[in-house]
This record gives sequence, structure tokens and C-alpha cells, in this order.
Amino acid sequence: MKTILTSLLLVVILSLTITSFAQIVDESTTQSGFVSGAGPTSYSFVAQSFYADVSTISKFGVWLQEGASKGEVRIAIAPDNGSGNADVNSVVYESALIDPGLSGMWYYETGLSIQVDTGKKYYVLIDGYKNPSTSGYSSVGTSTGFTDTGETMKASKDGGVTWLIYIFKMAVYVEGYNCVPIQITGLDTNHCMNNTPVTLGGSPSGGIFSGSGMTDSTFKSSSAGLGTHKIIYTYTDTSGCSGADTQIVNVFASPAADFTYSVAGNTVNFTDNSTTAVFWDWDFDDGSNSNSVSPTHYFLYGGVYDVTLTVHEDSAVCYDSKTKQVDMTHLGVKELAPKDMIRIYPNPIADNLFIQLERTMKLEIEIFNMLGERIMVENVQTTEKRISLKTLPAGNYLVHVKWAGGYMVERLVKL
Repeated sequence: MKTILTSLLLVVILSLTITSFAQIVDESTTQSGFVSGAGPTSYSFVAQSFYADVSTISKFGVWLQEGASKGEVRIAIAPDNGSGNADVNSVVYESALIDPGLSGMWYYETGLSIQVDTGKKYYVLIDGYKNPSTSGYSSVGTSTGFTDTGETMKASKDGGVTWLIYIFKMAVYVEGYNCVPIQITGLDTNHCMNNTPVTLGGSPSGGIFSGSGMTDSTFKSSSAGLGTHKIIYTYTDTSGCSGADTQIVNVFASPAADFTYSVAGNTVNFTDNSTTAVFWDWDFDDGSNSNSVSPTHYFLYGGVYDVTLTVHEDSAVCYDSKTKQVDMTHLGVKELAPKDMIRIYPNPIADNLFIQLERTMKLEIEIFNMLGERIMVENVQTTEKRISLKTLPAGNYLVHVKWAGGYMVERLVKL
């Protein structure tokens, strides 16, 4: 909202203090100054917006000081007129005339039962328009705090027809309560566009849901659309007292994982065709991974590999996976050793790696880094082999143990 600066500096802010029995409508602020305000020789009305987070307003107040005698005013609660201004012709409450003294102070209206629509915008209004005096005005208390609407004070010189916007906020107090505790259940804060619709619960039952993406008690993220939305559950009891619970829902884009590939010998070139993706995780089914967008991978042995691509959107809340089989049988059949035939230990490893066999076998032992580069090879024929890895840098490695008719692969962590 743009702010218009004028020579008259007016400040409006909501100043609210929690009590043990009431629910506060807005954030708490304190009165820190005052400026010229409402009356026959100043503005007709000054108004500060707030959201009604309760169903009943029981108390409200403003800070006033006589600016020029006789500056009588009324204080009121008015609804929004649908155009972002106070509807001064439809006030829901208005006080008797108040004649502020020369020393400023808070003036409160208490013991009230003002029914308001929960979640909607209202205004604390200082009314100098009906002042029977022929001169004077009341100064208005100001604050350096903030309002829940994010809006500053508005003022009208023509009885509420047109309004000016100021950079300041007026110090006001609003207090209220709900008739019964009201709660939405079953609604997560974050949703993806392609999520299955969810049925919400409301307590007490029998209330009404409203908000983007709501149909009866069902929330559908694709209908709500991307962004942040308010879901409101409103309940009215048999005596006519109503209240509401409001929850915020964030809807994020749903990525769709997809890829193609081409094979050339041991090398496979993968091409990402995903949509709405900002993070990629490739699992090549041979103990290695990649976070590249479109990686190239070297398969050491033949077989059919289930390659999986998982993608995330920007928030990392929503993801999708796609798995395709990559046929590398032209390299030779992928045959794994029985798990009880060969034991590789310890893992993680600090210095020495041991390979223990069930019986004497002729083996070729290769160690590869995660780039597919072979960094060590050993040919042995024994039931146990010790290999020193003390000089290897810390990181992840792949140990390949091959024998006539088969092989096994194990990921190794070097400390």
C-alpha cells in the first residue's frame, strides 16, 4: 500500500494487552506520542484497521488529549466498506461524546458484547463529525508499533467520502473472546499441487469451512492454486454466538520426474526431461549416485539396472521419482555372489581392509572412487586378504570382487 505524506502527521496503531479471560484481536503496542486528530477544525474521522480474530469484542479504547477546546469526539467500531475504507454509516458500536482533558490518557469502552465476523477487517474509529461544538479538536495517541493488517491510519475531511493514507499508526486497544473453542483438524501446513484432496474436521462439528480450494469440508490444493491461503472454519452455537479458527496453507508446485538415456559401451548418457525441478538425485543401482542435471555414468559390469531419478521443486516440500531399466547385458551377465560366500570388513574403515572367503578362490579385487576411476587392483588366491588403505583420502569408495562366473560390489566408507 502506498503512503501519502502530508503536513499533518497522524499515527494509528493497535495496542492490545492480553487478559486472563479474553482473547486479543491484535498485537500489543504502546502509546508513544500524539498528533492533531479529529474534530470540527481537523478531520471528520480517523480510523485504524484490524482483523477480528474473535467473534465478540468486549472492550476497546484509544488515547486522546484535548488539542483545541472544545474537542469532543466519539469512539466507534466500524466495518470495512469493501473498498479498503471504514464504513462510517454502518458502525457496529459508537460511544457517547468524550471530552478529553488537557492531559492525555486512555479512554475505554468496556462491558461490551459487539458481535463481529471473525477473520474480517474492522476499524477503530474516532468520530469528530457529530461533534456539536463549533470549534476544537482532539489529539490522537500514536505508536511506533505495527498492525496485523500492515496498514497505517486513514483520515477523512469530508465525512467519510474520501480518505487520505498516512505513514503513521494510531494507538488503540481491542479485546474480545470467542463463545466456544473452535479448531480445524486434519489440515497440514504445506501441500503440493497434485496432492489428493483431504477431508478436514472442525470442532465443534456443524460449522462451515471457507477459503481457497474448499468444497464443503474438502480441501483440494489444485483448486486453491499456488501460494499462501487462509482456511477458515466458522461455528455458530444455538444462542447465536459465533467464532472461527483460521489456518494458513502453503501450496507448492508439483515436479514431474522423467528422463531419457543413450548407451555407448560401458557409458550411459542420461538426459533430464523433468518439469519444475531444481534438485536432482540419480541412483544408478550399482552403489553410486549423482546430483547432476543430466549425468554421464560408467557401468563396470553387465546386467539390467533400475536407474531412479528423484527431483524436488524449490521449497523441497514436493518431489517425484521415475525409474527406468537400463539394459547393460551386452557387457556380460550381472551375477552377484551369495552373501555368505565373501565377507568384506570393517566398514567404515580406518587403515586395513579384510576380505574373507568361505573357501580358497582366485579373485580380482578392484577399488574405485565415486567418479568411476579405478585406484587399486589386487589379484589373489586365498581365503583371506588384507589390503592397506591407509593412504587413501577419506570418502566413499566401491569395492569390486570378481571371480570366475560372478562378482560382488560393496560401498566402502574410508575414515
